[in-house]
Amino acid sequence: ELVNKDGTVTPALLERVLAQGSTIDPIRGAALNALGESCVQLAQFARAIGAFDEAARFYEVQGGHLHAALARGNLAHTLAKSGDIEAALHAFRLAREQFQALGAHAEVCRLAFEEAELLEDAGLLHDAADLASHAAELAARYSLRADEARASLLRGRLELSCGNAYEALNHLDHAHAIATILGDQIGISQSQVSALG
Repeated sequence: ELVNKDGTVTPALLERVLAQGSTIDPIRGAALNALGESCVQLAQFARAIGAFDEAARFYEVQGGHLHAALARGNLAHTLAKSGDIEAALHAFRLAREQFQALGAHAEVCRLAFEEAELLEDAGLLHDAADLASHAAELAARYSLRADEARASLLRGRLELSCGNAYEALNHLDHAHAIATILGDQIGISQSQVSALG
């Protein structure tokens, strides 16, 4: 089988492409990323981790820093799914640093949220709150209003988990205010539900 029922390419076909040697170097990084994504769909996490890591290293050698950062982000997500929290946090940090160096502030915020949520799931609430605060500052500095609302929502949830109701409500009110300005009904609902909970 070379194509899955949903039309996506199977790892077997991608590995045949990658076996063609240097002749496919112009598409090697993309093929490695596609292999990683295909393996994630099949819950073959070790195989996916290897593909994403190889893609990131390939792009770095080629000077494709944006694509390398994207591959590192994929690697971080996959490590988290596989349960290797420590390695996932390291990969998230590397990807954030690469995006920061490129000035891709929205990507930095997105990864910071995902890393903070991973820290939250691991019970490291204070570390998660510090990272959410960093994301909030970055979002405010670059006028990333939706990200600022998401950061405030996350900070509010974390403060509630730590038993700091007053600080939590301030963050949730801020998230609600931004979501209202943006007309984000989901964000408004999330802030209201979190405030109740």
